[in-house]
Amino acid sequence: MGQPENQRNLNFANGISAARCVGPLLTHLLFRMGYATLQVFLFWHFVFWEFSDALDGPIARKDGSATRLGAFLDPLGDKVLCWTEIFRKLDGFFWWALPFVFLLAVADAWSTLKRFTDIYNDKSLEANSFGKLKTGILFIA
Repeated sequence: MGQPENQRNLNFANGISAARCVGPLLTHLLFRMGYATLQVFLFWHFVFWEFSDALDGPIARKDGSATRLGAFLDPLGDKVLCWTEIFRKLDGFFWWALPFVFLLAVADAWSTLKRFTDIYNDKSLEANSFGKLKTGILFIA
């Protein structure tokens, strides 16, 4: 096995962001299989992943290990958590909500594609208030 091209991407903050891209999917699978149906578990699952979201950016900035990969993984982890929560809440009510879910999916796919192309074109990636507000509203809904 060869060495990764950029060793700088292998840092603790990016590890947290990568875990946030996979962890909520595993929790959703546990929910679908009937193992994680207690509301207390689902609440603490949400708190844990949101707490990790609040930590990865400050850790990267403090260590000086902020990377473009982390700038891409952080909002992707937000989207994964948001979508797993949407599908959990819509369990059994999916068909009437399909047009709204489709519009949200298109908007998220567009913003993810835009972030990816911005990274590829070496453009600056900054978090903005609108994105944070959108994510908060989706979680409350």
